[in-house]
Amino acid sequence: MNGELWTDWRCRSYPEKSACVPDHDGVVPRVKGSIESLWRTSPTTRPHLAAQMQASRNPLFGPPNSDGACEATWIIRDERLTAALLWVNGIFDFTDTSASEFSRLAGSDYWVLSLRVPTDWLASFRIATWHEPTQAPWRTARGRMAVRRAAYKASVPAPRAAHRIGGAHGDSSLAIGPQALRIPNHVLANMLGSVEEIYLPATGRWNKQHVWLYSPPSSEPLPLLVLFDGQVWHNSLTLDRIVDSMIATGELPPLHIALVDSFSQQRRWHELGVPCQQAEFAARGLVPYVQAIRSVAPGAENAIVSGQSLGGLAALWSLTLSDTFGHAIAQSPSLWRFDLTSVLHDDTLWHSITLQVGRFEGAMLDAARDVAAQLPGRTVRVQAVNGGHDWAWWLPYLITELQRMLSESR
Repeated sequence: MNGELWTDWRCRSYPEKSACVPDHDGVVPRVKGSIESLWRTSPTTRPHLAAQMQASRNPLFGPPNSDGACEATWIIRDERLTAALLWVNGIFDFTDTSASEFSRLAGSDYWVLSLRVPTDWLASFRIATWHEPTQAPWRTARGRMAVRRAAYKASVPAPRAAHRIGGAHGDSSLAIGPQALRIPNHVLANMLGSVEEIYLPATGRWNKQHVWLYSPPSSEPLPLLVLFDGQVWHNSLTLDRIVDSMIATGELPPLHIALVDSFSQQRRWHELGVPCQQAEFAARGLVPYVQAIRSVAPGAENAIVSGQSLGGLAALWSLTLSDTFGHAIAQSPSLWRFDLTSVLHDDTLWHSITLQVGRFEGAMLDAARDVAAQLPGRTVRVQAVNGGHDWAWWLPYLITELQRMLSESR
């Protein structure tokens, strides 16, 4: 479905390619795992397997194979259970929910499910359980969104998961493959830097804005990162605390970070990812404001803009709407909504773009590679990640890319 015609501050118009979010449900790579096979074929090992399952965390990863994959097994113990389903970001088939349902081990109250996943896989997941004699709600729902809503509503973070991560829709458990990029989990008890909450008034070009501004304990002119969906980064992921600790330990060069609140889902659709509103606010309103109240290093080469999904698209718009930003880190950018290739091609002022996309995001990775191919001679990096449309990898890969960018600019 074609969308609206949007206009930037220079009165240039851009038509939406689509006003509908495309499906990117992945095939479920289910396998009969080693625990399930041994339980069936070797009854004498069951006491040992039961002890192993009782002590294990969710998921339990097997050893890596030569092809860069491994087995991941989820385990539930519940004598009242009648059905259970694993909800994994990027891996769910709404047409066949049985592919994501746990199997009961014969003669026990253990339920298991195994997937074959990349060893560097990062994913958020939740587990839905059902204790009634009636059909589980995800089995009776019809249509993609109805099935997804029913499954998600019945699910909670896994109680025996080793890790948890926040997100736009609440907490989820976190699956970290044995060779995956690790999320920083050390934070100082007391922040050394400061976080200021700022409200900026509406103008004729954008609505009232809400921003969290993190600044490290330094008077030196420092780079600035502007990051969309700031309420998730600040409230759920505590990015400012993670960055503060990494700066203190020398793992990350010091920088200022402005986290821009995207408010409600409805407002987000109309104000984020379009060539006006929040993208323009970031480039033409926020950066000059921060430069006036903080010691920010001058020049577009010291200004980075980043976002995820619609925020990734907004980061690319911000890069082109003025000469404020020199670099963009667009994670899982919603390139299906607008065609930015001609805009990015004609704008000769930006320095670099990093496009980070999950391999479990349908056609999104191909779209990112297509954008890069149409910008020959420009610095455009496409990084494929073994994950879905997911905060689980957006956090560690954003930090790693910041480390690379800031270290190279020193």
